[in-house]
Amino acid sequence: MTGLTLLPLVVLFLAVFGPLRTVRGTSSAGAAAAAATPAPESAAPPREDAAAHAPAALREELVPPPEEDGEGERQAASAEPEAEEPAVAEPEAEEGGKTPETGEKGEEEPAPPVFAAHTGDEEVRVDILFGSRVENMSLRDYLLGVVAAEMPASFAPAALEAQAVAARTDTFYRLLTAHPHKDAACCTDPGCCKAYLSPEELRRRWGEDYERWMEKIAAAVDATAGEILTWEGAPIFAAFHAASAGRTEASEDVWVTALPYLRSVSTGETEADVPSFRQTVRFSAEELAGLVGERVPGAVLPEEPERWLTGERRSASGRLLSLEVGGVTLSGNALRSLLGLRSTAVRWAVSEGVFTFETEGYGHGVGLSQYGAEVMARAGSGREEILLHYYTGAELSDAGEIFPG
Repeated sequence: MTGLTLLPLVVLFLAVFGPLRTVRGTSSAGAAAAAATPAPESAAPPREDAAAHAPAALREELVPPPEEDGEGERQAASAEPEAEEPAVAEPEAEEGGKTPETGEKGEEEPAPPVFAAHTGDEEVRVDILFGSRVENMSLRDYLLGVVAAEMPASFAPAALEAQAVAARTDTFYRLLTAHPHKDAACCTDPGCCKAYLSPEELRRRWGEDYERWMEKIAAAVDATAGEILTWEGAPIFAAFHAASAGRTEASEDVWVTALPYLRSVSTGETEADVPSFRQTVRFSAEELAGLVGERVPGAVLPEEPERWLTGERRSASGRLLSLEVGGVTLSGNALRSLLGLRSTAVRWAVSEGVFTFETEGYGHGVGLSQYGAEVMARAGSGREEILLHYYTGAELSDAGEIFPG
C-alpha cells in the first residue's frame, strides 16, 4: 500500500456527490473509494478462523472442513472456545461491586439504558448484515456490540479503547475496499468480518451485571469517538488476534501481502496472562492419515510416520510457514485448519505412532494482540501507545477530517 493516497480522491468525490453519512456495501461513496483503494493483493489466511477481520480480497481457499460425523470436532486439551478472539466470556464480578439500577418500572425485560453518546459515531449510519437481514444502525451502536463481543469487559480501559479504535478503523477500511456483502458494509460473522452481540444477547450473558459492563464498554467507545488508524491518509487494515507467543506476525507471513504497518513486533503476554496459553493435541497415526486422506488431495504418506511431516519453514517470529505432508506443500495456516490448532506457533513430535502437537498463543498473530494490549494497559500504557506499538508507523486520525460532512 506504499504510495497509496485516498484523501484527494475521497474529498473530490464528496465535493461532487455530497458527504458520506450512511455506510453501505452498495453506496456510491464506497464504490468510488474502493476503486481508488485496492485491497491488498490476493491471499488470506488458509484456516477456519483466519478469515476473521480479513477482507474478502485477502482470502484464499481453506483446507475443506471435515464432514460432520455426530461426534463433534476434536477438542483441544484446553477445552477453550473455538472463536479466535476471546469470547465475551462473562467477566467475574468484582468483589463488593454494586449493580446499577435497571429501571424504575420493574418490567420483566427493561429497556437498555441510554448511555451518553458522542455525536461523531452517533451520526454515522452503517448497514450491517445479520444472517440474511440487513439492519441500519449508528456506528456507535454497532461498535458497542463489537467491542463487547471481541474483548472481555473485565479488561483495562486502555485495552478496551484500543479495541474500539481497531474496530472502528476496520469498519471504515471495509467501506473503502471490496467486501463480500452486496447491501452491507460488514456482517456479524467473526469468521468474515467482526463478532457482534446485541443488547439482548449481552443482557442474557451478563445478567445483573449488564449495566456495569455496558457502561465500561460505552466509556471506551465514547472516549475514542471518531478515532481511526491511518496510513498515508487512508484507514488501515486493523487486524487483531487474541494472543501471541513473544512476537506478533508480519502480514505477508499470513496473507502474502506485506503491509508496512503490520510488522512483527514484541508482545508481552505470557502463560501467566492468557488462559490456556499452551495447547496440546494428540493424534494417532491412523487418525492423522485419515484427515490427510480426506482433506489433502495428492498426499502419499510414507510407511514410517516419522517421515509424514517434513521440510518445515518458519517465519522470523518462529511460527510455521509451510511444511511437506506426504509430498504436498501445506502452509502453516492450512495445517492449523486441518488439525484444529489454536495457532501456527506449533511444534510436534512422533512417538510410538502418536503425533503430539503443542502450540502457544491463539489466533493468526497479526496486528493488535488483545492480551498483549491488556498487559500493556495494566502496566500503565494508554491506547495510543498500545496502538502505535502494534500498528507500526500508523497514525491516529480523526475520521471526521478524512470524511467531512
